[in-house]
Amino acid sequence: MIALLRLVLLVFFALCLLGAGQVAVKAEGGGGLEVELSQRLSLVIELCGRSSRLEEISGRYERSGDIFGLPFHESGEGHSLWLYQERHSGKTYDLVGFGPAAPLTAVTGSGRPASISLSGVAARAGLKTSF
Repeated sequence: MIALLRLVLLVFFALCLLGAGQVAVKAEGGGGLEVELSQRLSLVIELCGRSSRLEEISGRYERSGDIFGLPFHESGEGHSLWLYQERHSGKTYDLVGFGPAAPLTAVTGSGRPASISLSGVAARAGLKTSF
């Protein structure tokens, strides 16, 4: 009944993705099972996952445009991605900013370096037909 059993483990290297200074636990893997129900029909089940976290995200920025018809141009080096909170009308909001230092706010005092998790698991099942 079982036509194919496969298990594949891959190493996922995220080098310089978004200018990340540090990428922690970089692994990706998956497995699948294909069960032959008849000569022309199979049940396919797959499971895959990834464990990866980007930290110390930094880089440079450049923007230009015009405000009220006056052109402007800004650029900067050594900026980092920051996570901080601000309070408006009694509610606290989580915000993300990009700048040379952590933003100062009345709620938290200052921000902290932001990190992005790319970790997750996906499952997939389906029917495979042959003609």
